[in-house]
Amino acid sequence: MSSNDIPKVPADDEAKITQPMIGEVFRLLEELKQSMETRFDVITARLDEAIARLDETNARLDETNARLDQTNARIDATNARLDLTNTRLDEIESRLARDIEGVNARLTELAEGQKELSYKMNALNRSRLQTEADYENLFDRIRELESKAS
Repeated sequence: MSSNDIPKVPADDEAKITQPMIGEVFRLLEELKQSMETRFDVITARLDEAIARLDETNARLDETNARLDQTNARIDATNARLDLTNTRLDEIESRLARDIEGVNARLTELAEGQKELSYKMNALNRSRLQTEADYENLFDRIRELESKAS
């Protein structure tokens, strides 16, 4: 049908037949509308429930993130304390290494001094033994001279 066509006015008999059909179509459309609205309401309710569950899940995730942030902060603080402790231990280790090096040097000096002292003690002992032997020889000669003189 084109826009220039004049609508045909139905005859009274046709109007009587088509009116109940039009009413039935409107009633079916109304039922369809109500059925669709009911379905949409059910879907909307389900979506609202899903959104509520998602909101609860997001809230729990936010709480978990907050706890994780606190835990991370504590771990960072612990790491900072460990770094400080490591620095102190490194300083102590350096001081101990210097002190041990000094003690080792002193022990080496003492060992060398002990060797030198040992050599001197041995020399003194030899000298003492020689002196005792000389004294014994001298004493023996004196006794021999006294026995000849008497």
